[in-house]
Amino acid sequence: MSASPILITGGAQRLGRHCAERLVDDGHDVIITYRRERAELDVLRQRGIVTLRADFSSEAGILDFIDHLKSQIRSLRAIVHNASDWAPDSSGEDAGINFERLFRVHMQAPT
Repeated sequence: MSASPILITGGAQRLGRHCAERLVDDGHDVIITYRRERAELDVLRQRGIVTLRADFSSEAGILDFIDHLKSQIRSLRAIVHNASDWAPDSSGEDAGINFERLFRVHMQAPT
């Protein structure tokens, strides 16, 4: 892997996977994050895409991912923040919990 790969969060499926595959086709080194192990990851790994498990729903998960990433590489060429988490509308205590989770995945993780 080159010194500066492209990182795609949420790269195991749909748009993130498509971007990862196209970037590899164009000769770029790519790292993707995923939340859950799935069979499709083996196909990406066979194509040379590095896969790292990440849980961006908590600050501890974000910091753990950053530490793990730093142990693997020195720099990144780019970050494509595609990770997402969606929850149904809720009220009361659940609303606060859902907001915190969405905040971490959508706003805190990319920083």
